[in-house]
Amino acid sequence: MSLTAQSQTRKLVTGNKLSDVSERRRDSSLIIIDKTVCKRIIYYRQKLKLSQEELASNVGINLKHLIKIEAGLKIPRINELVQLATGLGISIDELVNNK
Repeated sequence: MSLTAQSQTRKLVTGNKLSDVSERRRDSSLIIIDKTVCKRIIYYRQKLKLSQEELASNVGINLKHLIKIEAGLKIPRINELVQLATGLGISIDELVNNK
């Protein structure tokens, strides 16, 4: 994937809201996450035939928060990514980097 294509698929996180990455510099207070993480959560949840309610309950995340994570409206914290990966039976690396 070219650098331009990568920048188009990434989102810039300010607080918990996503906004498109234009030509902004990286700042230590900002986190860049690939939008496909949200899609991977959905993919692995559906692969396990889990509802959003079941996954949220299993990993200890509020259902509304999980719904927003899957929709790309909220960015999960690191501990939530670990909980989700564990609940989905995959490694954090597989969830974040698809490896």
